[in-house]
Amino acid sequence: MTRWARITASLVVLLMPSLNAMGELRFPPPEFESGYQFPQTTSPAARAVIYEYIDAVVLLAALLLGTYLILRKRSRRAVYVLMISALVYFGFWRDG
Repeated sequence: MTRWARITASLVVLLMPSLNAMGELRFPPPEFESGYQFPQTTSPAARAVIYEYIDAVVLLAALLLGTYLILRKRSRRAVYVLMISALVYFGFWRDG
C-alpha cells in the first residue's frame, strides 16, 4: 500500500463515525399536551448570488496579491496591510 492510500484509508476510518452525527437532531422538541404551537423559525433573506462571485474574486485577488508580495516583493509590511484588509473585508464587512 502506498503512503497516500494509507493516509486516505485512515482518514476515512476516522471520519466515518462522524457522518451519523451530522444529520441527527440532538434534542427533539418537547411534546406539549396543552396545544402549544411552536413559532416559525425565521432566517434572514439570502444575499444576491452576485455577491458570492464578488467574494470569490476578491479572495482570489487577495491570494494572488499575497503570493506576489511574499515571493517577489518580499515586503512584510505589505503582507501585514493585506492581512488587515482581508480581516476587515471578510470578517467585519461581509460578516465572516
